[in-house]
Order: sequence, then structure tokens, then C-alpha cells
Amino acid sequence: MTTTSLLSGAQARVTHRVHLQESMWAALHTATTPLLLVTGQADEKFGVISGHIQKVARASRSVTSVSVPGAGHAVQEERPWAVVAALAQWLPTVST
Repeated sequence: MTTTSLLSGAQARVTHRVHLQESMWAALHTATTPLLLVTGQADEKFGVISGHIQKVARASRSVTSVSVPGAGHAVQEERPWAVVAALAQWLPTVST
């Protein structure tokens, strides 16, 4: 067995697992647990997803969405204090 065939087999197994993961988009619309979704405003990779998250947040009482200016996909690394500020503002709104 060659290295290439071993890697191909491993990739096929990983890809198969990924496709078995259930989509959580429908669950966002019905969420009852408070959720804070923080995205980077300049996230090119997930810009479409971020737009969808914004719509869900506007339609749900449980979902709050924050888009951080000047941050891309790794918002927690690029603008950590903006993420901390979003959490600090959001946490007092969550009832226990």
C-alpha cells in the first residue's frame, strides 16, 4: 500500500464523517438557550454565513449577533478585546 493510497483512504473517511454531521441552521431558529454569535466583519470565507446569522439573530429572542469591525475569520485572535467587550455587554442580559 502506498502513502498516497493511505492518505486517500484517510481523507475519504474524514470527508464521510463531515457529511454525517447534522446541520444546525434550523436549530438556530428555534433556540431557547441564549447564544452569542461573534463574527469578524471582514470574514471573506464565511461572509454569507455571517449574513444568515444576522437574519436569525434579528428573528430570535435567544440569539444575539455581533459583527466586529476590522476582524476577519479569526476574530478572537485578531480583535480579542472586542470579543471580550461583546461578552461583557451580552452576559448581563442573560437571565439565570
